[in-house]
Amino acid sequence: IILVAAETADIAEEAVELVKIEYEELPAVFDVEEAMKKDPPVIIHPERSSYTYEPSPRYPQMLDPAIPNLQTMAVLRTGDVERGFKEADLIVENRYDCQSVQHCPIETHIADAWVEIDGTLTVRISHQGYFFVRRDLDHFAVQCGFCTPGMILTAKALLDENPNATEEDIKHSLHGNLCRCTGYVKIVEAILAAKESMLKGGRV
Repeated sequence: IILVAAETADIAEEAVELVKIEYEELPAVFDVEEAMKKDPPVIIHPERSSYTYEPSPRYPQMLDPAIPNLQTMAVLRTGDVERGFKEADLIVENRYDCQSVQHCPIETHIADAWVEIDGTLTVRISHQGYFFVRRDLDHFAVQCGFCTPGMILTAKALLDENPNATEEDIKHSLHGNLCRCTGYVKIVEAILAAKESMLKGGRV
């Protein structure tokens, strides 16, 4: 990052033209399985052992010292796996590859909003989680088109997993969302309100 300060725009532009950038080519690894080895050909962040992370209820283990390029590890266990293997009629072991995927699908976002003659605000959106959007609007917890889906998906996943989530649980679950256009306060209030509505058997 280069910062140029000047008294006029012309001087600034002339100064920018004089800047020469030298790049240092660093070693890289482009194969996922090679990168995940305990002795990878390249360690992306050699100083990673000095990093500190705050574990969340969903990701209690953030770092594995044995795998230097592993940033986060989530272990999901459902049911009795050993019993499932013992009672299975057929066990299939294979390797399956799929195309690259995005952890937070960002579909085309569009919204129309207008005020009806009776003063009602109508919002029409291309979004699957419109119940949470309604709750967000009620608490003015809306954000930009990139941030809102991540917050809504996180809130839905948290309340599905933990219907009695506390305010602290909610804050922990949201800390992985890097975009926070409006801050946390209104978003946390909206999720708490959604939780209370769901516990009472109502719709969000």
